[in-house]
Amino acid sequence: MATAIVESQADYTYWLPFNLGDVVLDRLPPQDEWVRLWVVDLISKMDVKRADGMTDDDFREYWNEPEVARRMGVVTMRMTRMAMYIDTLENRGPWESEEHAHSAAARRVKSRHGIYAHPRPDDDPSDPHRTLPFEVQTRVTRFLDVFNSDITNLTKRLDAAGSVDSFYRASLR
Repeated sequence: MATAIVESQADYTYWLPFNLGDVVLDRLPPQDEWVRLWVVDLISKMDVKRADGMTDDDFREYWNEPEVARRMGVVTMRMTRMAMYIDTLENRGPWESEEHAHSAAARRVKSRHGIYAHPRPDDDPSDPHRTLPFEVQTRVTRFLDVFNSDITNLTKRLDAAGSVDSFYRASLR
């Protein structure tokens, strides 16, 4: 938490309003120029995020939290993925090579955990494995929970899709 606070203070996101989702969706003109720039940037990415199933409720849920909470969520996701990566390296061998071990670990993580980020202009919209918007993380988790009653079937489907991101996107069609 201390790191999240220090980092967010360093890039000034610590002072973003706790109701930024409402500010963006309700088109409330912020008085602060820094917040206004954030609002313009977030509005410019809405269509891309909506194409990945993001709703206004998803957006509000994510952006109406303090920046520190958002950053701590990212850290938790990274730790979970790293734990699976390390577990795969330690317990899934024997490996043909070190390169094969790392490749297999990365594939397993990608097929079991969604990868989230904010959209970038150079993202390929036709790539089903591209990162998902942070705002849909809860939606993706709920989507996967539907299949958790049959974990063997879910595992097969995720492996066939190649990534959680691709499996989720296929459900949007």
